[in-house]
Amino acid sequence: MYQISQDFKQLYPDVARKLFENWTTVSERILPYAQREGKLHSVLGDMTPSAKEETALKVLPTLLPPSIYRRGGKVFRPTTEKAQRSFIDMQPVSFALVFLL
Repeated sequence: MYQISQDFKQLYPDVARKLFENWTTVSERILPYAQREGKLHSVLGDMTPSAKEETALKVLPTLLPPSIYRRGGKVFRPTTEKAQRSFIDMQPVSFALVFLL
């Protein structure tokens, strides 16, 4: 969530604090909507609050149709799956390397 907050702050410095402050409330609205739309198949009651916030972030690209864009003279419309993969680049948690001197 930190990197998203950092990017948002760079793009919208005047309102950046509101994204992080309101994300819990926003995510609580996104998840039921995603379930109604058939885009979320998880059981929300079994999730921790932080897992709910992360899930809401991951489901956003499935709720919004991918935008059409042009590259050169060609027009592209990415699939929902591709939009979801590129929306947030999820990286596995890595372990700290310890160097002995």
